[in-house]
Amino acid sequence: FNTNHPDADRTFRMYSKFSGSIEGANRGVPSALVPFVLNEITVDADLVAFTNLSAEVTISEPNSDIKRLGRQRKMILASSNYFDFVGQHTWLAGSKEVLDQPLKVVLTKSQSDKYFGEISALEALGKTISYNDSLQVTVGGIVDDLTHSDFRFTDILSASTKDFSWLKPRFEKKYWGGVNSGTQLFMRASPNFERSQQENLLALINEKVAGEVTDKNWEISIALQPLSDLHFNHDLGIFDSSEYVAQKDILHTVLLVAIAILGIACINFINLMTAFAANRSLEIGVRKVMGSSRTQLIFQFLSESCVVTALAVVTAIPLVKLILGAFDLYIPGSVTFNIFDVATLGILVLTTFLVGITAGLYPSFILSSINLSRALKKQRTFFFKSNDGLRKVLTSAQFTLAQILIIGSSVAYLQVNYMLDKDTGLTKDPIFYFYTSFYDHKDQQQVFINKVKELPEILDLATFDNPPLQRGYNRSEFKGNNAFGETQELQCYIKYGDESYLDFFKIDLIEGKSFLPQNDAQVVVNETFAKKMAYSEDLKSMLGLSIRTSYDTFQVVGIFKDFHFQSLHSEINPLLIGYRAGNGVAVKFHHNSDLQIACNKVELAFHEVYPNREFNSFYSEDIQDEFYEGEKRIADLSIFATVVSILLSCLGLFGLASYTTIRRTKEIGIRKVMGATVSNIVKLLSSQFLRLVLSSCLIAIPAAYYIAHNWLDDFSYRISLSPWIFILSAVLTVFLTGVTVSYQSIRTARINPAHSLKYE
Repeated sequence: FNTNHPDADRTFRMYSKFSGSIEGANRGVPSALVPFVLNEITVDADLVAFTNLSAEVTISEPNSDIKRLGRQRKMILASSNYFDFVGQHTWLAGSKEVLDQPLKVVLTKSQSDKYFGEISALEALGKTISYNDSLQVTVGGIVDDLTHSDFRFTDILSASTKDFSWLKPRFEKKYWGGVNSGTQLFMRASPNFERSQQENLLALINEKVAGEVTDKNWEISIALQPLSDLHFNHDLGIFDSSEYVAQKDILHTVLLVAIAILGIACINFINLMTAFAANRSLEIGVRKVMGSSRTQLIFQFLSESCVVTALAVVTAIPLVKLILGAFDLYIPGSVTFNIFDVATLGILVLTTFLVGITAGLYPSFILSSINLSRALKKQRTFFFKSNDGLRKVLTSAQFTLAQILIIGSSVAYLQVNYMLDKDTGLTKDPIFYFYTSFYDHKDQQQVFINKVKELPEILDLATFDNPPLQRGYNRSEFKGNNAFGETQELQCYIKYGDESYLDFFKIDLIEGKSFLPQNDAQVVVNETFAKKMAYSEDLKSMLGLSIRTSYDTFQVVGIFKDFHFQSLHSEINPLLIGYRAGNGVAVKFHHNSDLQIACNKVELAFHEVYPNREFNSFYSEDIQDEFYEGEKRIADLSIFATVVSILLSCLGLFGLASYTTIRRTKEIGIRKVMGATVSNIVKLLSSQFLRLVLSSCLIAIPAAYYIAHNWLDDFSYRISLSPWIFILSAVLTVFLTGVTVSYQSIRTARINPAHSLKYE
């Protein structure tokens, strides 16, 4: 991602960092900073600014019905230099200069097809689009769609359009003390732009910001994020409209698992090649007599290994699409497997070569080193003894990797279930969320709510500005007197809802009362807020406390029990809930209701009141699932990889056990003649493999504990690493080993000694 943009290695995004009483970061910059940097600073770099937008889209054309396409989120306001910055777009119609004019928009080809049907790019020019029913713009250009880029905006409006629409108030006042994540500022440094110049630029910017921010209890500083980090930074996110932030820990996990599975497969190959070395001794002896050098023999065996690997790759290619279908939730839609892609082809060739060499190197050296006289006499005992130690080490390593995967996937699975099942402190009833239009009159919302309340399936309803659980957040700095009478500053999360908010979500008040309707000066706070302000010993004394921000003053009228309003990665932070109805609506259905029918009725009522708006809805479980999306992916992938690694390990063990029993067939016949039972022979043949597996347990358990413990450190609330997780892993591995080896052992042990003694 983002590597094909011009000079990507010298491109940076400016973002905001907060320190002092407010800590954190935001991918945007203060709106007042943009004109300052663009107009008042001379810098040896290209600068580009744009603003993320979203709006409802309506297409109205002569002799056709009005087309309502709902809210479009991949929109930006930008100037013509935006296309110089991105650099990858191909113009299908129009040119970048159209963005120098107001009320113009450039669309991607896919968005043009969505709006107007599959017409040519030239036919799309001049057509009109309506945003939020009031902003009429003309299509001035069509560009192709980008792949492997995060700059996949579909509607690029000219920056001057803001002065002719409902956008104007948003941009009239420039702020230094606040940051909107949609205000984006990028810099592409020139080849001569040195690090000292970069530091001087940031120092100049931060000096200006520090001088303009009036609240000295916290400060904003501007930092640079490399373009290469844009797609992977989960803390900053990509853009407001971006759907997918790649997580490097997941990518690293997948990569390590792939290497582990390849490693297990290579170990199988090495073990079986060295085990069957004696069978090729005569061939090697003849080749040496005919003049083959050791180098030629090594090359021959390495070539064989690479051919086997190449055949495996060729077999795998048609299966890849089938496998990717099972993992479509883990891969962005723009990422596809294309065998003819240069990078993909290069990786496959490189992988084939590396795996072939890795798997074949040791066997080729062993086979080529066979003594000529021993080779011609087919003295097998020498080969067995010389390679026995290596096979033990490799088999032990194989099961060590498998056990680490077993323990790791078990821990991941248990942690994910723990997070999903943990009591958050909120209602456990399923809740259906949706939003009314932000832009329409509040009276319409009330009409709609009244219609919803009349539905027989509705049990309860509340309106809100922020639901209790959400990915985004609103946070501010509060000041007030703590229990010791001292002025204390506290960074606090803020949520707003109507007067029924607390009862609806079953948020338990432990002191005081809820805020009154229409009174936005009253708030309730959580136990953690009270604890931070030193009121935990006497909660009642906190009631009536006045707390303030830079803009507002509030009175604490109640204290509620802590609940988890963030993921379990974080500890419970101070939280304040105040009155603001907002445009969000939450409903509970009667338990005997058909949820699908009930949801359809709500949507029908919505379209009766808002015929031109898109109905967006989700369930409470969806929010919680989003919190742990990355962990669920790791758990699922780990389980899949564990199953594959166990199958491969058992396959290799089965091969070794088969060869071992064949080699000892005559010995087994003699033992049976001397009175040994089938169980005695099975125990004899299985014991050496079980010892190897048990030794692998001694290595795998501490290694897996270290890995699992480090992974769990990312969670403030987590499972404990119980000994039974490790014990069950060892028991499972021993059991599978016993089953795998016993099959061949019993089969050989039951052979009639008369046949066994004749075996050569």
